[in-house]
Amino acid sequence: MRRGKYSSNVTWFTFVLYWNMALVYKKFKMPYLSYFEALEECDLKSLEHRRLCIDLIFTYKLMVTKEIIIDDPIFEFLDHSRLRRHRYYLKSLTTNSNKLSSQILSNRVLRCWNSLSDLMFPVKPSTAVFKSRIYKYNLNHFLSLNPTNY
Repeated sequence: MRRGKYSSNVTWFTFVLYWNMALVYKKFKMPYLSYFEALEECDLKSLEHRRLCIDLIFTYKLMVTKEIIIDDPIFEFLDHSRLRRHRYYLKSLTTNSNKLSSQILSNRVLRCWNSLSDLMFPVKPSTAVFKSRIYKYNLNHFLSLNPTNY
């Protein structure tokens, strides 16, 4: 598959989603202005935003509630007692040395996960509560694509 200027997977999938939305707008003879305006009009989140939410929920299930168990760990907890961090502060066990390794889940989600407020994590571990809080939380500053640079 040749993508040319769409080097990252996020950019490529966003372009595909954009193209499909443009076709739907054209079919129903609706004026189409931009991908982000169409998302806003349809009350949808971008593909990148949805992926980040799902990654955070997966990480929560893996590290906090232990609903998911994998043989080779990809994260470890860091000692949070000396600093003002939440109790689930993580360190990646994989390096982030090149473009390919930056797409690995642990490297993709780590900055966002570690910057979450302690209030995001329920006192009693609950995936449903964490999920609802993540979907309400503004994650826009962790996204690489936005209306100003697309």
